[in-house]
Amino acid sequence: MSAYNWEFDFDPAFPVHLFEYTVPGTGDRLHWHRYYEIGLCTHGGGTFQYASKTYDVQPGDVFVTNNYETHVAVTQQAHQKYVFLIFLPAFISGSGAPGQELNDRYLETFQYNPRHFDNRIPRGTESAAKLRDLMLEALAAYTLRAENWQMRVDILVRQILLGLRSIYARPAAAATTLRISPKLLSAQEYINANYTQPLTVEEVARVCGMYPTYFRHVFKETFQVSFKEYVTQMRVAQAKLALSGGDSSISRVIEETGYTNATQFYHIFRRYTGMTPAEYREARKRQGA
Repeated sequence: MSAYNWEFDFDPAFPVHLFEYTVPGTGDRLHWHRYYEIGLCTHGGGTFQYASKTYDVQPGDVFVTNNYETHVAVTQQAHQKYVFLIFLPAFISGSGAPGQELNDRYLETFQYNPRHFDNRIPRGTESAAKLRDLMLEALAAYTLRAENWQMRVDILVRQILLGLRSIYARPAAAATTLRISPKLLSAQEYINANYTQPLTVEEVARVCGMYPTYFRHVFKETFQVSFKEYVTQMRVAQAKLALSGGDSSISRVIEETGYTNATQFYHIFRRYTGMTPAEYREARKRQGA
């Protein structure tokens, strides 16, 4: 079961949405989307999993996700709840709009490189507390829709984005910025949708209209990880998600993640997690993830 694109039908005139969400245990799949996302955990514990990162989650944690990194929230508790803010970049910075350069700066946080980016703003910090208050206020304004509610939401979203700019404005921030060309983005989406099947550099290069040798070079230069390593990260992430659910047999997990050799799977899984699949499943159960 591969990742998928979780789409949302935004209002073209006001492409932002705030909502409460209860995590369906381990029922959601790894996914990505073409909009930006900020999530505030408000109740319960679990994990927030990305392709190469897994975070333990408690109420008050805030998660920042851009428009291509695969992710999913997982829990084995009765009710884990989030408030999510999702929006298209055009909500803040439309092409050719006055003040576009300034508006673009609000969005720079989301141009991160996953290998160097800490998606979680941990509970108990002043930054997380401020973001929590702004998120809840924005949700209330969006839900109640009193007079001038759109202006209020616009202001609050910009305050949230300004807060993120302050949190992630580290000296090395420029070095972690990642801009993906449309061709590489189409290649990444193809990999995300097909990583449980046999994939070759030649096949994916053909999809995005590049020569294989050049594609291999540009892919690694952009993502700072090889094509083969990226596919492996996705497969391991899927295995971790399946093991967190606790239902599938390990042999079934191996099959679902695209491996035909159990020995190879065990070796790779242990290299990435430091545990066997059985040990990982037990650890997730103990942590209520």
